[in-house]
This record gives sequence, structure tokens and C-alpha cells, in this order.
Amino acid sequence: MPLKKIISLGFLCLFLQIFEGWAYAACDPSPEIKCISVAGNGEITISWQNPSPLLNFNKHYIYCSSSLNGPYSVVDSIFNSAITTYTHTGSNGNAAQLYYYMKSNCGGSLDTAAVDTVSSILMKVVNPGNGTAQLSWNSLHTPALTTSMGWYRIFREYPAGTWTLIDSTQSLTYMDTITICRSQLNYRVEIGDNTGCVSVSSAAGNLFSNMIVPAVPLLDSVSVDISGKAVLGWKPSSSKDTEGYIIYQMISGIWQSIDTVYGINTTFFNNVNSLAGSTIENYRIAAFDSCKNTSPMGVPHNTILVKSTPNACARLNTLNWNAYTNMSSGIGQYDIYVSTNGGAYAFLGTTPSSTTSYVHTNLQPTFVYCYIVIARDVSGTRSSTSNKYCYTANIPAMPTFSYLKTATVASSNSVKVYCYVDIAAEISKYKVFRSESPSGPFKLIGAIPFTGSPIVSYTDNTAKTTEKSYYYKTVAVDTCGNDTTVTNLGRTILLTAVANDDLTNTLTWNDYESWLGSVNSYNVYRAVDGVWDATPIGNVIYTASGTNTFTDDISPFFKGEGQFSYYVNALEDAGNPYGINDSSRSNVADALQDAKVFIPNTFIPSGRNNVFIPVTSYINKTEYDFRIFDRWGEQVFQTSDPYEPWDGTIGGKKGPEDMYVYLLKFKTAYGQYIERKGVVTLLR
Repeated sequence: MPLKKIISLGFLCLFLQIFEGWAYAACDPSPEIKCISVAGNGEITISWQNPSPLLNFNKHYIYCSSSLNGPYSVVDSIFNSAITTYTHTGSNGNAAQLYYYMKSNCGGSLDTAAVDTVSSILMKVVNPGNGTAQLSWNSLHTPALTTSMGWYRIFREYPAGTWTLIDSTQSLTYMDTITICRSQLNYRVEIGDNTGCVSVSSAAGNLFSNMIVPAVPLLDSVSVDISGKAVLGWKPSSSKDTEGYIIYQMISGIWQSIDTVYGINTTFFNNVNSLAGSTIENYRIAAFDSCKNTSPMGVPHNTILVKSTPNACARLNTLNWNAYTNMSSGIGQYDIYVSTNGGAYAFLGTTPSSTTSYVHTNLQPTFVYCYIVIARDVSGTRSSTSNKYCYTANIPAMPTFSYLKTATVASSNSVKVYCYVDIAAEISKYKVFRSESPSGPFKLIGAIPFTGSPIVSYTDNTAKTTEKSYYYKTVAVDTCGNDTTVTNLGRTILLTAVANDDLTNTLTWNDYESWLGSVNSYNVYRAVDGVWDATPIGNVIYTASGTNTFTDDISPFFKGEGQFSYYVNALEDAGNPYGINDSSRSNVADALQDAKVFIPNTFIPSGRNNVFIPVTSYINKTEYDFRIFDRWGEQVFQTSDPYEPWDGTIGGKKGPEDMYVYLLKFKTAYGQYIERKGVVTLLR
């Protein structure tokens, strides 16, 4: 070809290229597909966003292919710039994934390049046969469109025609746990775009059955109610399709279903046939769903059974119980509560989780004690209550009173002690103690067996009542051998008597101690020469001085033998709360007057002093001997009668005037024998 022609053709090509580039630059950019939705019939609707503004619009071409790599073919053209959606009829988007892009044409063969290729979303559903649906799908575009909201909303169709949002995800897969017994389930996903459109996947499904058993429910605790029935409490199963719970009890070594309760939120069961008030029972529970799938049984829990080993004599009760097992966070402690005589329960004590016994001390006779033990977990949020166990304290009844009503002298070496006691008390004996001081030490001297009489007495035959005043007390001993109540002190009266030269006797004694009614006064009794006067010779008012005195004028008894004996009797005043007015007698104290003898030395039978007789007082009349002798030693008179005189006769005749010798023998009040010798002159 000639060079000129070649050059002409080259210029022509260059011109065409320049023109085509100018024309392409004048066309609008291609639309951006934002959403693709698959309808139930498989038709696909695409939504796009036009460039703004549209400057040189002719038409849009919609291209489609079943493969990302093509080939693509035009499925339609859009001649109206206001249209932003297109439905691809016959596309069958439920069967396969389709790819789309768009081009913009501004006239002739001038098309702008496609912005990107976007795929319909094809839902795939697999049934692995384990009670789940395995969902997977493709994305519109990889990577995601910049305007995509990023979250796939998952819908499930059940029942037919009803689509329900069940979850959301940013992933391209999802596992749905089937909670429907047996049915056709269909699924689709939707993902929104910030431009306002929504992409919808195809729908796919399968025939599914719920084959997943519910989660094992957590048994919180097993307790025993006030009537002795087991009460179970648990947390609801975490499986939402739980329909109820099966209650199992260990019976004869086998776990047996005893009842069924309905409702996922039913978390309480009371076994009306329980014997948990007298035996240990074991329980487990399982959950079941609406398809009758049943979970495994949970861990076993047991009731707490409280018993006791009482010790009446020690006044204590040892509680024992079995350990609670399988509380979720473990046992932290056991709290013990007691109700006394039907009152409200009060906290008694606590033990660590390793200790299942507790000793309740200081029990009171006949009291009714009821106990419950509460096991508490480590967190303090769970607890299990035991049975109610009641015990009547068969403890020996304590005396409500023990009163020493009197201690009184019985003889020179004995004291009688009398006590007023509570006959309702369970007492075996009363121990008797004696001391010479109110502060002790007290010595055990004997015991009084309790026979049920309200008055018990003891005779102390080792007392030296003429030498000492004693303090007595008694201690009640119950049938267990325990010392219980102690009486008041009873002090005996020690009386002393002193004979005075002025024909008086002085008495001194200590106060009696200690009546609840105090002392009113003291009666003084006297015996003259061994003969007691039945009525008191005096009364001394109580002054609380501690020491009392009384002076007895004995001159009227000058002719007696000089033997005076006394005792005093203390009289209790009014006011004793037991209504007792008692008395206490002292020892007998003797006051012996010295003998008094006057013998004249002359008498004149014919004169005023016409007989000869010793003048005596306070001598023993039965031990009297009076004799008279003449100067030659011949006895001229003898008598044993202290009141018989010698009238001066000898042998019935008048004795001569002369000097005579006398001999007087007598015994004093002290028991001494006295002799008096002398000379008497007989005058005529």
C-alpha cells in the first residue's frame, strides 16, 4: 500500500479512538446493584442505585449468569431512569445462585463498564439427624458492599405461611436447635442495605424432629416441712422447650418415678406420701420437653433426719443428723434452731460442714424442745431444712423450794432438824450438813431419804448441845445423784446459866437463825430440884442483838435443894411465806446454888430458942444426917429429916445442962458431901 494511503488510514483510526473516548466519557456511570431478593416462587428482584445526577441516560442493560465467570447475557433493558428495581421472571432463584451486573448505555454501542457483580443469596439447609438444622448461604458480594448493614436476620417458617425471626448473625452459617416435635421447617435470611432496600435469600427446608433432650435441671435443695413431708426446689431447665419435670425417689434401692409436674417454671414439689419426718429420703429430677425427650436425672439430694441421744441426768440432749449431699456450691455450715414449749424457733448454735452433731445443755424438766437443722451452702444462697424433731426433757424435776423450818435441841447430845420440801420434785434424798460457823466449812453428817412427805427430819446424835451452837443446812439430791437446791441455815440455841450469890440465876443465849418469819420472842422455862414448871417463867422479846439475857429471882425457893434447870424456846414471828410458825428449843442449862448452913451454938429448951436445929438451904434432903453426942461420946440424938430439931431430951428425959458435940452431914446441889462439926451449949 502506498505510504500516503497508510498515513491516511492511521489518522482515521486515531480520530475514531479519540471520538469514542470522548463519547464514553460523556455517558453516565453504570448503576450499583444493592439488593437481590428471591421470592417464594423463585423469581429474583434486583434493586439498584443510579448515579446522581443522570446526565446522558439512554438505557440500562441487566446482565445475568449462573456462573461468576460467565458467560453473561442481557436479560432485559431499562429505558426509564426512574425505575430502580427489576424482577427477573423465570429465574428460579430457589434452585441456583445467579449473578448480576448492570451497564449504562448513552447511545449506539457506547456502554459504561459494570460497577460490580452481585449474587443472589441461595439458602441451603441440611438435616444432620441430631435435632438441629444446619443453615448456610452465600453473600451478595465478597467483600460485603460498603453500604451493607452487615447482619443477616434469620427467619423460620412454622407453621406454614408464618415466618418468624429467630436470630441474627454476621456469619454465613447458623445452627438452629429444633424445639418442634416433627414438622417441615423452612428458612431464609435477609440483610438490609443503608440505601433502604433488603436482600432476601431463597427459602429452603426439610422435615425436622426435636431430638435434643432438655438440659438437666439443677436441684437446689430437698427440705422437710413441718408435717414431715419432703419438699423439693430446683432451678428451671435452661432448655426453652422444657414442658415439665419428672420426680424420682430412691425406693428399695431403685430410682422410681413418683410424680410429674408441668410447666418450665414449676420449680417446687411437695411429696405428700413422704416419710421424711422419720427416715432419710433421696430424690433426683429430670426435665422433659414437648416432644417427650427426657433429660438424664440430676445428681441425687437427700433429706436431713435429726435424732437425739438425751442424757436426763446431765440435763443435755445430743442432736445427731446425716450430712446433706450434692448442694451445688457445697455445704458451708449447719445452723441449729430450737422451739421451747411451742414457742417461736430461736437460733441455738452452728456447726461446720464436717460436724453433724450438737449438744444442747441446761435443759429444764418437762420442757418440750423441738429442733430443726438447716444446711446452708458456702454462698449462703441455698439451704435445706431438716425434719422437726421434738423431745420432752424427762429430767428430774427440780424442787421449787427447800426450807429448813427449824433446828431444835432434842437432848444434851442430839439436835432435830426439820425441813419443809417440795413433794413434786424428783428427789432421792436430802444431805444434811453441819458447821460451827455460818461461813463453814460444812461437814456432811448424814442424809434423809425422801419418802414423799412434805416434812423430812434428821436427828444429829453427835452434837454437843451444852457446849456449842451449830449451823445446819440440807441439800436436795435428785434421782440422778445431782445436788440441787440448798436450804436456808438453821442455828441452834446454846443456853448458859450462872448461879449468883444474891439468890438469882443469870441466863444467856444466842439468837436463833434463820427463819423467814424472823424471831418473835423467847419463852424461858425452869425446873426447881428436877420439877419442871409447865408454864414459862418469863418471855424475852427479840431484839436482833444476837445475845439475850434473863435474870431469875430464886429466893422463893430458899428451902429447896438449889438445883435449877432452864431452857428457852424461840418462837417464830408471823410473815413466813409458807405459813409456818415454828419454834426452836435450846439445850437445858443448870444453875446450882451453893448450900447455905447456919448452926447456933446455944439453946434453952425453956426459953425462946427452945430447940437446936441447923438452919439450911440448897441442900439435898435425901442425903441429910444430923447427930448429937455428949461429952463422953455417947450419941444422944440422930435424924435424917432436915426439919426435925433436938429438943434437949435424952431418952425421953431432960438432958443436963452441959456442952454437947454435933455432927452434920449433907450433900449439896453439886453432889458434894459436906460435914460440919461443932459444940452447942444446952442451958436450963
